[in-house]
Amino acid sequence: MVKIRPLSQATRAAKAKARAYAEFLQPAKERPETSAALARRLVISALGVRSKQSKTEREAELKKLQEARERKRLEAKQREDIWEGRDHSAV
Repeated sequence: MVKIRPLSQATRAAKAKARAYAEFLQPAKERPETSAALARRLVISALGVRSKQSKTEREAELKKLQEARERKRLEAKQREDIWEGRDHSAV
């Protein structure tokens, strides 16, 4: 029989060991999404032609990518906070 308990109730040594192996305890990383901007840039550079995309379309796509990057950064921070036992839900 194996006794288990939450990490928050673990001994100091167990918490240190879990922190050391944190990257192994996370789920496998998903393959990053292919962005249309990257695909377009690769194809255009390979063919040696100019892009027909307007400047406003490029800026909108860049803004969308930056928002996704910021959202991913926030999710990673929240995941780390949960792992470390910090709760910011009251804020």
